[in-house]
Amino acid sequence: MQILQINKFLYHKGGSETYMFGLSEGLQRMGYNIHYWGMNDDRNIVSDKDGLFATNIDYQKCAGLKKIFSAYESIYSTQNRNKIRDFLTLHDIQIAHIHNINFQITPSILPELKKNSVKIVYTVHDSQLACPYHRLYNFQTDHTCLKCIDGSFYHCVLDRCFEGSLLRSGVAALESYFYHAFNFYNDYIDLIISPSQFLADIIARRYSGRIEVLPNFVSLPTATASVKDGNIVYVGRVSQEKGIFELAKRFEKAGLPLTVIGGGPDLTALMNYKNISALGPLYGADLFDRIRRAKFIIQPSRGFENCPMTVIEAFACGTPVIAPEHSGFKELIKPGCTGFFVDFKASDFIDRIKVISEMYSPRLSECCLKEFTEKYSEELHLSRIIKYYEELLNESV
Repeated sequence: MQILQINKFLYHKGGSETYMFGLSEGLQRMGYNIHYWGMNDDRNIVSDKDGLFATNIDYQKCAGLKKIFSAYESIYSTQNRNKIRDFLTLHDIQIAHIHNINFQITPSILPELKKNSVKIVYTVHDSQLACPYHRLYNFQTDHTCLKCIDGSFYHCVLDRCFEGSLLRSGVAALESYFYHAFNFYNDYIDLIISPSQFLADIIARRYSGRIEVLPNFVSLPTATASVKDGNIVYVGRVSQEKGIFELAKRFEKAGLPLTVIGGGPDLTALMNYKNISALGPLYGADLFDRIRRAKFIIQPSRGFENCPMTVIEAFACGTPVIAPEHSGFKELIKPGCTGFFVDFKASDFIDRIKVISEMYSPRLSECCLKEFTEKYSEELHLSRIIKYYEELLNESV
C-alpha cells in the first residue's frame, strides 16, 4: 500500500507533526510505503526527492504586494494544486492521509487527489473545518469562542480573531466561506478521523460524511528513569490560552515549585517568575524521563483541547494528570485514577493542589499505565488506522 502523508510542516513543530511522524514510522515498520508532501523548509526531516514540495510561506514576513498575493494564495493555491498533480504522476498513491493543510497548502489540492482515485483520510488536529481561526479561542477577548460553529464565519472578521488583524481575519473567513460553499470537504474527503468526541461533535456540524473517533497514541523510547522526584510539571506550548501564566503567578505567590517544559512565543516572559524552572522544549527520551519522574503533570488550559498528546504521554509514563474539566480532558482523565479535575479559577485552587499532591500513590501510576495499554498504545492505534485504509480501498473494488 502506497500512503502519502500531507502536512504543511515536515519537521517536528507541534503535536500534529509528532503524531504524523509517529504514525508513519509505525506503518513503515509494518511494511507500508510512506511518502511525504508539504512545504519546503530547512528544518524538514524528510527530503524533497522530486523537487515538488510546496513553496514555503511565512505570513509574518510578508509585506506590501507580497502580502496581498499571499492572502490570495492562502485561500486557493493553483501552484500547489499543480505540484501535487505532478507528484501524483510520479507515484501510484492509494491513500492520502491529510493533517494540517489550510492557508500554506490549501484544500485546493483535494480535487487532484480525487482525480487520481486516491482515497482521502483527514485527521483533524484542530477545529479548522468549523472555525476560521481553528483555535476556538479569541485572544482579543481572552476567552473561548464558538460563534462560527453554528453561526456565520463573519464573526471571525468582526472579532478580529486572527491575531487582531482585520486582513488576516478576513482572509480566514473567506477561506472558510469558499470551501464550504463549494462543498470541498464533503465532496472530496472520504473519512475524517477525530482524536476526541468533543471535536468530532463540532466537526459534524459542518461535515456530513463519515467521522471516526480515534484518540492519539504514543510510541515510547527506552526508559532511563522511573523514580518520582515529587515535582509538578507543565508540558506544552507556553502561550496565553494555555493558562500557564495564571498558573505561574499562583504557584509563585504560594511559594510552590513548578517545572515548565515547552517552547512558544511567551517563553522569555515566563522566566521572570520565582520558583518556576523553565526548561524550554525537550524531546524523545529527555522529555519522557522528565515526565516519568514527575509526581503530576498539570495542564491548566483555558482554551478547549482536542486530545492533548501531553496527557497520553503522561499516562504512558505512569504519571497522573491535573486538568480542568472541559473539552477533550473529560474524555481522557478518570478522577482518582488517572488524575484529577480542578477549577483553576477557584479561590481555594492552591489548597486543592496541595491536597492532590499528597494523594499521589503508586496505585495512580498503575492506573495510568493500564489506561494507556488498553486505549492509547501504538499497536491498537495502527490496527485501527490500517482497518480504515483497507475499508476505503475495498469500496473501490
